[in-house]
Amino acid sequence: MKLDEIGNWSEVKLDIIKEYANAFTKIMRNKEWCKGYVYIDAFAGPGVHISRKTGEFVLGSPLNALEIDYPFTEYHYIDIDKKKMEILRGLIGDRTDITIYQEDCNEILTEKILPYCSEFEITEDSAWKGKTLSEIGLGHEYDLTVLRILKEPGYHVSPRANTVLQKNDKVLVEGNRDDLVALQEQDTIKYTGEFKGKKDVSQELSLAEVIVLPGSPLIGRTLWGLSFRQRYGLQVLGINRKGETIRQRISRTRLKVGDQLLIQGDPATIQGLSNNNNFRVVSAKLDIMPETKRAPIALAISDVRK
Repeated sequence: MKLDEIGNWSEVKLDIIKEYANAFTKIMRNKEWCKGYVYIDAFAGPGVHISRKTGEFVLGSPLNALEIDYPFTEYHYIDIDKKKMEILRGLIGDRTDITIYQEDCNEILTEKILPYCSEFEITEDSAWKGKTLSEIGLGHEYDLTVLRILKEPGYHVSPRANTVLQKNDKVLVEGNRDDLVALQEQDTIKYTGEFKGKKDVSQELSLAEVIVLPGSPLIGRTLWGLSFRQRYGLQVLGINRKGETIRQRISRTRLKVGDQLLIQGDPATIQGLSNNNNFRVVSAKLDIMPETKRAPIALAISDVRK
C-alpha cells in the first residue's frame, strides 16, 4: 500500500497534537478526581506518512500518542480502510490498552465507545417488580450502572443495593449500547425513550469534598466493608491523605481521621451530608464532571488530515 504524502503544515499539526497530548496527560494525572484519560483517533490511518519535503517516514497521530511521557489509559483507533488498519496493527503490536476498529467512525463511536443512557419503566407484569437492585444484578448481568430512580410521586431516590423497585418506577441506566439492547430483548422492562448521550445526565451530578471527623465510626473501616455507595448513595472517586492522593484500591483503604474524600452524586444527597456527624463538607460547589461506565475519564479526540 502506498503511504500518504503530507506537507509541512501537516507535520507541524502532528507535532502540535503530540505536544498537546503530552501536556494534557501530565496535567490530568495530578487531578484527584481523574482516574483515566482516553485517546480516540477517529481517522487513524496506517500510523505513518511520507514527508513530501524530505521523503522520510513521519509518525502519524496514532503512534505519536504512544510516544508521550504519560500515556493515556485507553486508546481507540478507528479507520474504515482495511489495509491501513492492517499496517497500524503491525506497527503497534499486541497492547491491551489499545483497541483498533476497522469500521465507520460515525457508527463505532456511538455504538461501542461512548456510553449511552436510557430510562426504563417497571410495569405491572415485570419480573423485577418488588425486587431490590441487588437481586436484579444489573451490573453483574448486563454491565449497566443505575444512575437514579424516579418514584411515581415524582421524587428521585439514590440507587442502593436494597432499593426495591415498584410498579411505575422509572430507572435511569448507563452503559454500552449493545448491553442496553440486550436488556431490552429480555422483555423484562419497557424503555420509555430512545437511548441518549450521557452529557445531559452528567450535568445533574455534582462533586464535593468531605473530611472524616474524629470519633466517626468510619475510622478504621474500608469503603467496601461499609458498603459506602449503597449506604450513602454516593461514589468515592479519590482519597487525599496528608497531601497525598490515593488512587489505587480505594475501596480497600482503611479510613483515617482527616481523610478528605472526593465524592460524586446527586446534589441533594451531598447536601444531606451536612447533617451527618461523620463528615464535614468542605466544598460542595466543585465543577461537575462527565462520567463513564466505570470511572471519570478525560477524553481527547484526534483528527489530523492533510
